[in-house]
Amino acid sequence: MWLVCGCGIVCFDDEINNDDDGDDETNENNQSQVKAIIDHPLMRTVYAMYYDPIKHRLYAVSGRLRQSYAMGFTFSVHPESFGQLITTWEPNDKFGDPHDLALSVNGRSLYVGEIRPNRIDSFNVLN
Repeated sequence: MWLVCGCGIVCFDDEINNDDDGDDETNENNQSQVKAIIDHPLMRTVYAMYYDPIKHRLYAVSGRLRQSYAMGFTFSVHPESFGQLITTWEPNDKFGDPHDLALSVNGRSLYVGEIRPNRIDSFNVLN
């Protein structure tokens, strides 16, 4: 679960129903209300997400399912373009089982930890 600061949205990955939800963090009844759902036809079970508040981006990595490959996604979380897909990404030799994401302190590299094979993939972040 991640708080998207400035947008008032809490994001969580729903590994059961295969979607990322953006919930409004407050309302009159103190109950969760879905504000937006980030979805894409190529996105399967989401295993990890990372929010970059400086570039207003949400990075997500999905697992493989049957014939589909695991891949990474970059979405806009800017209020004017919230949920728009910016790009997809994957290593040259495909992901195995991606498990977690981290962004470098300077925001230029995105790291994906995998559990099969046991490795860390590094990606350059687009401006």
